[in-house]
Amino acid sequence: MGQRAEFSQPGRYVFGCDRGVHFQLPAADPYVSGRHFQIEMDAQQCFLQDLGGPNKPRIDGRPVSRWEIRDQAEVQVGTTRLRLELTRDSVGPRCYMCKRPIEGVSTVSAENLKETDAADRAVYAHSDHLTRDEHFGREFGEYLCYRRLGGGAFGEVFLAYETKTARVWAIKTALQSQGPDGLHRFRREARLLQTLRHPHIVYCIGSGVKTDGTAYLVSEFVTGGDLQTLIHEKGALPLDRASQLMAPLLGALVHLQAPPGQMMHRDIKPANVLLTPGTSGTLVPKLADFGLAKAFGVIATPVTQPGQILGTIPFMAPEIVNTGSSPGDPFQPGSDVYSLGATFYFMLTLRYPFDFPAQATATEILFHIAHPLNDTIPISSRGVSLSRQVAAVIDRACEKDPERRFPNAVEFRKEFLSALQA
Repeated sequence: MGQRAEFSQPGRYVFGCDRGVHFQLPAADPYVSGRHFQIEMDAQQCFLQDLGGPNKPRIDGRPVSRWEIRDQAEVQVGTTRLRLELTRDSVGPRCYMCKRPIEGVSTVSAENLKETDAADRAVYAHSDHLTRDEHFGREFGEYLCYRRLGGGAFGEVFLAYETKTARVWAIKTALQSQGPDGLHRFRREARLLQTLRHPHIVYCIGSGVKTDGTAYLVSEFVTGGDLQTLIHEKGALPLDRASQLMAPLLGALVHLQAPPGQMMHRDIKPANVLLTPGTSGTLVPKLADFGLAKAFGVIATPVTQPGQILGTIPFMAPEIVNTGSSPGDPFQPGSDVYSLGATFYFMLTLRYPFDFPAQATATEILFHIAHPLNDTIPISSRGVSLSRQVAAVIDRACEKDPERRFPNAVEFRKEFLSALQA
């Protein structure tokens, strides 16, 4: 009663009882689906679209599949009534930093975006609000670089601006893209990313190659930082907050593992979980960085050499750490299950599910690669207050023996949600 949310940018906004939707309806209502309906909004019109559940939303007592929203409309969903107030704003998009309208730029409607699916990912800004560094002025096609956001052994990420739409993007370049093999790998990542359409996976809008041979990806800019930084600043998260992040990530992993385009991420960790502000102060997680991802049924250029291990060891499944992985390996959904379970474990404890030092030296890392990892440490022994059911789910996801681990993300999510309800 009394819950309120405001949506001011063009896009799609999902209503339902799942965690991570834009407007959460009561989970105890048996007539409400996890993703029940969505609001589709552009500069001229606003529609309600049913998402195919067994109980359609009702307008004036009548079930509807698609309906144009009018001001003060009342919608019934299960036992909940919603009043929709529609205010037309002709001044254009608003800056995500100062919230003021951006003059001289027309609001981009869903039909005019590069991809309709990107409408709800739009981030607008006043160009003079964006900070600059020594990288300012570099051009990536129609995008102007403002500053470096981060990077590592495989590449760098920059913040870029598209002047004609006042939209902000993230540009990823790859250090390994130089040369025919590296460029082929980078293009493979671009193809994989552009097939992924899920609300909790970072959206890739396109790619290109500069005249100097630098390959780049253009992705949505996520404004809330990453999970690693959040944990560093806030410390271990309470179960309710960690679960609000975990449930959507499980949905993303289920999507990756679903046939026919089964895929392994192979580098799930807190630093690769980006966060965007949601309603009522919540944070919405999005899985990012698919540079090591492997799609099955696709002939791929190897990303590793014999004996070489790529990934982040504290979050890698023990069978991958101890034996390595190659593109010829069979599909191993349990390995990504382990990585996501280890991420959840770390959220709650600031430690890892096996005895691995938090600040490891190079020697310690090599030791853990060369020797079998120690037995998994039950999360309950870390002093975290959890129900027996939730602790059992986390421990099974982090099981050292892949035969005893959840076989896939579908089973992990099913048991996780059941444990939370219990």
